[in-house]
Amino acid sequence: MDLLNGILGVSLLLSLITIVVLIRRTVMWRMDIRNAYLRLDKIEEEMEQIPKQCPVKQRLEEIAHSKPSLPESKPGSIELIRHYIHFYHPTLINEIIQHTGEKPSSTDELLCMMIKLEYTNKEIGSILSITNSSVLTARYRLKRKLNLSQDQQLDAWIQSMG
Repeated sequence: MDLLNGILGVSLLLSLITIVVLIRRTVMWRMDIRNAYLRLDKIEEEMEQIPKQCPVKQRLEEIAHSKPSLPESKPGSIELIRHYIHFYHPTLINEIIQHTGEKPSSTDELLCMMIKLEYTNKEIGSILSITNSSVLTARYRLKRKLNLSQDQQLDAWIQSMG
């Protein structure tokens, strides 16, 4: 009986030691995972700071998101807009063609480009040497040609392109 109690005691002791070791390893494993997540969070924060710390990248982003300043109604202004769009938003016209199934007229194409560059109606009228009401009419016709519904905003739709 003493031998049986001894074997049973040793078995329970070994089981208890095994459970303690397993619990300890589980706790350590969870701590390792937590530390890995903390390191990943720190890396993500550092990566977000990179554009702020890199003046060249910052300047390039400013250039890419700004519109060229143009003199009013000069022939070169329109070509400058076309060049700018083709350089910074090369897929804009192709996406419009895919949406409508046909190539827009040069006037519609130019209007899309100026909307993409966030020119106001007044600026568009000045560059094209047309009145504000003519700009509004052109925008209305363009929206119809693009088959946009009444609730869709022309500017928002064009901004989502290219």
